[in-house]
Amino acid sequence: MNMWNLTKIKIKPIHLISIALIALLLLFSGCLDNNLIDETGPDAKINLPKDSFSKYEDIHFEIKNTGDTVLEFGRAFNIEYYDENTDEWTQKDLDLVWPQDLIILEPGETFDQQVFNPSSNFITEAKDGEYRIIKKLHCADTGESFKVVENFHIDMDEPYPNASLSLDKDNFDKNENIEYTVKNIGTTPITFGRMFEVKFYEQMENRWKPVEMQMAVTLEMIVLDPGESFKQSFNPSEHFAKNVEDGLYRINKSVTCTETEDVLYLETEFNIVGK
Repeated sequence: MNMWNLTKIKIKPIHLISIALIALLLLFSGCLDNNLIDETGPDAKINLPKDSFSKYEDIHFEIKNTGDTVLEFGRAFNIEYYDENTDEWTQKDLDLVWPQDLIILEPGETFDQQVFNPSSNFITEAKDGEYRIIKKLHCADTGESFKVVENFHIDMDEPYPNASLSLDKDNFDKNENIEYTVKNIGTTPITFGRMFEVKFYEQMENRWKPVEMQMAVTLEMIVLDPGESFKQSFNPSEHFAKNVEDGLYRINKSVTCTETEDVLYLETEFNIVGK
């Protein structure tokens, strides 16, 4: 009997210890889960379309709320340049006007930030090298302020294809000659033919409808160096295959960068107003 009692006494502590260990594990697991559920915080990132830009290029970036709290901020931002000689970041003075409004960004939302151009918006000359964007944000829920940073490079030798398509006025009579101008505003030669497209905005259908043209053009290739321009004209009453309607029109033309083979799609709009 004594041995039986001793055996039973020895077994009981083993069960108690096992139950205690399981309880501790469950409690610890519950604490971890609670910490994961309760842990919140602000976070954001700056998105750039690429890492390297020409100094003549418009640089567009966006702010994305990657946290789980509401963010607030203005439109201002800072640009810093890394000076390899001094191993320091120095702030660039910007020639920009900031609208005085408050941006509110919910979790997961993005905001398209104001575009800047190094050649026109840097007070001092843009140099080749490493730069960074610094943006200050404010967490509406916690009152915490923090900064997000994104680096980019300005390459002085990087080709920058860009062109513009313009008219000297917006409104024309159907019997007028309409002259448009293609100008190379980039840093690399562009090439194109004389072909172009005209579209008419159909209000009832809410769509752009191609206009059938009866216009002979020579099959030659035009090359424009940076800063050069090319003019071409047409007359709606002479070159539209059908009757000319009053309304909104659009000219579409494509050009190609000779160095990068990038294709640029240009457009400009005008009105034909009956008299």
